[in-house]
Formats: sequence, C-alpha cells, structure tokens
Amino acid sequence: LQGPVDSGSIVGTTSFKVLNVIIDTASLPDTAFHGEDDVQIGRAAFFALLGSGRVVKAKGTFAGGTITATEVEIDD
Repeated sequence: LQGPVDSGSIVGTTSFKVLNVIIDTASLPDTAFHGEDDVQIGRAAFFALLGSGRVVKAKGTFAGGTITATEVEIDD
C-alpha cells in the first residue's frame, strides 16, 4: 500500500494509518524501516520523519483493515 499518512493516526512508534488502513509495525526489526532512497534508518528515525500527508509505502499481510507490515518506507 502506498499513500499519505492519515492526519492524527500515528500511535507512538508502533502504528499509523494510510488511506484509513492501519499499518502495524510493532513486530518489525529496525532493519525493516527505510527512509528515502530505500536507506535503512530504524524505527525511531522513521517515526521521527512521519507526519500527516507524508507519503509512505507499506508491505505486509492485509487482514481486517490492518496491514501487519514486513517493511515500511518513506517515499521520496
């Protein structure tokens, strides 16, 4: 799924919404968080860069309105 982060949807460093779909990153290792140009940046840096409207890509398994992410990336 690719799209802008929904306003007010960021929950700590574990989840956020894109196009009203929850992106659950709770089980991801730091190596699965990528910044622009697909550079590994870790969980803390990834969530520090997130904000409403920031475009991200999320890969994972979709069920019940939630993607359990296997990888997330801030799009450039």
